[in-house]
Amino acid sequence: MPPFPREHTNDQPKSYAQVIRSLQKGQRAQTFDPGTRANTTTTEGNAIRARFQGIVKSVPVVKKNTYKHEPIDYNNEIRILKILHGKGDDRIECMLFPSRFRPEKELVNGNGNVNGKATEDGRTDRYWALSYWWGDVNEVAGNKITIYHDTGGRGQHQTMTELNRSGTFYVRNNLKAALLRFRDPHDDVNVWVDALCIDQENNVEKKAQVSRMHEVYTQAENVCVWLGEGKESTPETFSFLREILDLRNFDELIADPETTSKKWALIVDLMSNRWFSRRWVIQELALARKACVLWGDEELEWSNFADAIALFMTKYEEIKRTSLDPKGYHDAVDARALGANTIVHATTNLFRKTQEGRVQQRLLPLEILVSSLLLAFEASEPRDTIFAVLTLAKDSRFAEENTDAIIEDPRISPDYDKSLLDVYADFMNYCVEKSQSLDILCRYWAPLPKPLTPEQALKLGNSGRDKEEKMPTWIPFISRSAFGEPHGVLGGRVNGDSFVGGPERKGQQTYNASNNLRAWAKFGTYELEPSRDPARRSTFPANFMRQGSFSSNKRPELGKTHVNENQPHHSRSDGAMKDLGLLFGSCTRSLWKGDREGSYTR
Repeated sequence: MPPFPREHTNDQPKSYAQVIRSLQKGQRAQTFDPGTRANTTTTEGNAIRARFQGIVKSVPVVKKNTYKHEPIDYNNEIRILKILHGKGDDRIECMLFPSRFRPEKELVNGNGNVNGKATEDGRTDRYWALSYWWGDVNEVAGNKITIYHDTGGRGQHQTMTELNRSGTFYVRNNLKAALLRFRDPHDDVNVWVDALCIDQENNVEKKAQVSRMHEVYTQAENVCVWLGEGKESTPETFSFLREILDLRNFDELIADPETTSKKWALIVDLMSNRWFSRRWVIQELALARKACVLWGDEELEWSNFADAIALFMTKYEEIKRTSLDPKGYHDAVDARALGANTIVHATTNLFRKTQEGRVQQRLLPLEILVSSLLLAFEASEPRDTIFAVLTLAKDSRFAEENTDAIIEDPRISPDYDKSLLDVYADFMNYCVEKSQSLDILCRYWAPLPKPLTPEQALKLGNSGRDKEEKMPTWIPFISRSAFGEPHGVLGGRVNGDSFVGGPERKGQQTYNASNNLRAWAKFGTYELEPSRDPARRSTFPANFMRQGSFSSNKRPELGKTHVNENQPHHSRSDGAMKDLGLLFGSCTRSLWKGDREGSYTR
């Protein structure tokens, strides 16, 4: 077929060129109008240029820090940030300097006060520790602060000059607001801020400092909870918290919904603050000997804040029915699932403490903390889902034989160089061993890998680690939990509870197909010792799970664990999926991976 009808072609047999017809009388030949064509071209060019500029503007510009952290003895020291005095619109200037950890025996004197003496092998310094929300993961740090290198001065009033070595560091909006809030117009202030005091680009240092994070908060004179700059309703909210603490009037507040319904809604607003969704805050607050809550210009001691929230929660159902629901306040939110309620409960139930605030005994195992109790809390780094609560668990650290050293199981020790899959697999392996149960596979706790932020992508560069990590299907992702992702608690329940229930309900599980048989599992090179009971050890053929592979006399008995001990398993290597085998109870839940010979490892 020609590209256009035949009558529009010229008289050449094999030509499809259009005919140039002769002009009829009175017709003018069509000429090229350069003005019209130029205008069209300009308009199209401007549109393309505008779209390109829009794309460029949508890509965040990552500002590179020029300040380089000086090395410290990170196993025995921390850095402290000295916020130099200033006021108003003065630029934020700070100095980082090292300070020794205090031995615990020197931490508290007989009156429960901090002993300010220096240790024999170095200097210790007083400081406040800041607990705050880092900000949205996609927010680019764009607020410039100046950080000076250590001058050796430790006084309350230092003046820097251009001769002092310094560098620039960029922070996010919430941290900038906190630094301005803590800055004093006359005296320098010592604080500990994780984003600045730990070299976040040095994973070796980061691992060592995270392992001793509990000491940072235990040894701080005060832990300051920073909820943000505040808003118009902040003064009214804190005023109502103080009213709740007056027990003589508490019942009257509940009985007068017309007057107090809006105020109760403000309390739920407060409990929904993003700070209460951070996973690290559990440790930061639970280990503090003294803490306060700041929101804008308002301030309240943590003990009073917690008491007010706890009182509110004791009457929450009645308040919701009589005050919140009739007015349409937070009808989809269940305050019992919010992180604020969990924190208030957890800080009083995680430990037994002395009168001076020192931890005497940890009460809960790691599996409960990660897979059940703390689901409402998120971490910008998925590995911190586990690492952030290690120092809270009763079973994550143990004394090494014949020494005074306290060590962690290498499977769960903080290591940011490990792939996320390795971190998850090692943790699940650890839980199976400790609990002698496979229930950890049926609870939904693991956050999905997060895309790199522009800052992370810039730091990783061409290292090869900037690719999205593939995860196997047997990882129990938190998106399938009752409220989905941690922030999902604001939208209400989306899924049912796990069949196996929470580990805190030991002996009260709603589902127990294994009849308490001891579990066995293999994660890569790690293998949990199977039962010595010969009735629970046997082999099965490679075609065990293939359709039609069973004969009436070869079907293995359900309720028994079948292990092929002669088959090779895959070694753990970068990017390799873990081999995992398990068969439990009258319900078979199998995860298979074929090897090169066509057999299967379970």
